[in-house]
Amino acid sequence: MGTPGTSPLCRKMGNKLTILENRTWFNIEIKMWVDVSRPDRFKKIVRIEPGRSIRVKASTFNSDDQGSVEHALLLVCANGSWTGKYILPQDLFAWAAVFCDSNRHGQVILQTQVKDVLFEPVRKTQDAMFFINTPNGMWMPCGPKQSGAVQITMPVKDLLLR
Repeated sequence: MGTPGTSPLCRKMGNKLTILENRTWFNIEIKMWVDVSRPDRFKKIVRIEPGRSIRVKASTFNSDDQGSVEHALLLVCANGSWTGKYILPQDLFAWAAVFCDSNRHGQVILQTQVKDVLFEPVRKTQDAMFFINTPNGMWMPCGPKQSGAVQITMPVKDLLLR
């Protein structure tokens, strides 16, 4: 039996955390199914009670004894029945949170929140005050002491009018 977190996929994902939140009235189960196993056997099952949330590490759905995790699916079940929804393990840990909600027909809906790290380059550009003109005519953010740096500010009211 392998130790958790030793397979290549887990090393790639590290010990990333994702929050799974159940906003429904159903008992939600996330069942890990690997394609080389029997269709009725699951490697891991994580249960989330109604109105609760849990934090999941990448190593929760990963260990050497589970075979090829690259071919795994995380099936979303409500009250023991598959909802028709699934999540890939590598996608799960790109998200900060996954919310299990239901629509007016009682169907389970998955909503995701992206990790803040992915927006860091965008925020850096939005907060920049100094730019440099590149040879292709594009303006790139830069430091105030860089040669050719131009301070550009945009009033907040101009942003609100767009």
